[in-house]
Amino acid sequence: MIQGIILIILFIIFSLTILLSLFFFGAAIIRPSKTMLKIGLAVSVIPLSLYGINYWYYHIHVPRLNKKTEQSYLGSYRMLLNENDTTGNIRVQLTLNDDNTFFLDSNDVINFAGKGKWRAGATDAGDFEFTDDDDSLKFLVSPYSENKLMINENFIDRKSLFFIKE
Repeated sequence: MIQGIILIILFIIFSLTILLSLFFFGAAIIRPSKTMLKIGLAVSVIPLSLYGINYWYYHIHVPRLNKKTEQSYLGSYRMLLNENDTTGNIRVQLTLNDDNTFFLDSNDVINFAGKGKWRAGATDAGDFEFTDDDDSLKFLVSPYSENKLMINENFIDRKSLFFIKE
């Protein structure tokens, strides 16, 4: 939420400084003045800097963090019946590959089995997004801990499935 508020504030500052620099450039054109042109150039540094910061954060920093998160969760996971189950009687396996593909064994619990693509950072909560080959969303997975993933199968009954790293 705070990230959205900061983004709105930066957008307002960006818009106001663009308008201010356009005013100074317009005044420099109407009444030829090098001082007004220099002021317009100085003010236009602010929106350019804000754009650069915004681009760096959303197009370089966040994808790098997501890639690092993806690297830490690579591997094979087996399904547990509940959070306290340690036996893993159900032999359903989920494999997360480093090329952002996954394979889920056929099962009776989840309505999807097969291969597809996955990526980290799908939601603000840090969920992983799992899609099929047609890029339609199949399910979201919450990273529960470094070695455990959780799928909220049914939000009403609060029924969750857990996968533990092998």
